[in-house]
Amino acid sequence: MRRRWKVLTAIALFMTAMAGCDACDSPSGPSSLTVEDPTGPIVMQVGQTKQITATARAKGDPTLATFSSNNSPVATVDQFNGLVRCVAVGDAVITVSGGGMQKTVAVTCTPTVLIDVTPTTVPFTHSVGVTACPQRIGTIRVTNTLPVAISLTLSTTNPALTLDAPATNVTASGFLDIAVNFTCSTQTPFTATITIVATNGILTDTRNVTVTANFAR
Repeated sequence: MRRRWKVLTAIALFMTAMAGCDACDSPSGPSSLTVEDPTGPIVMQVGQTKQITATARAKGDPTLATFSSNNSPVATVDQFNGLVRCVAVGDAVITVSGGGMQKTVAVTCTPTVLIDVTPTTVPFTHSVGVTACPQRIGTIRVTNTLPVAISLTLSTTNPALTLDAPATNVTASGFLDIAVNFTCSTQTPFTATITIVATNGILTDTRNVTVTANFAR
């Protein structure tokens, strides 16, 4: 009887120890997902990037947070590090997953801005037989908004217009004045477009200036 009691006691102690060990090994604590920065909305120009930082816990233990975009043609995101890149104008939603939970961050991608152009319209009047030819009809100022140099290419839809600098560079954060001339090769009213394309070697920004010609006789 005494021996049986010792065996039962040993079994009971063993089961208690095992139960305690199981309790220690089992994960405990709350699951959570925190988007730390930025929480959104994110507004960026095409070509720019932004890092989303998130922390996830599953039953109290740190776990991996993952990221996905619902509109990759507009905004992509690295699945594991949360780096968002705008690739086209539009809107997207980044979903952050972890700890059995999900949160979203809204992203808006806007056009790339490399330059500021003034004015955007150049009206002029040519007095036939009176105004000297070629006629300088205006000046376009192109301001570089970047802290690095950019390259410019200018073109016009009407050959009666010429530009002092059809291809040039603008220094970092600088500006350039480009004269627009009328060659007098036509005496018919017209509307033309001057297209200015700027690039820093990676991004491109395109602006248009409208020229309206009137003639007096």
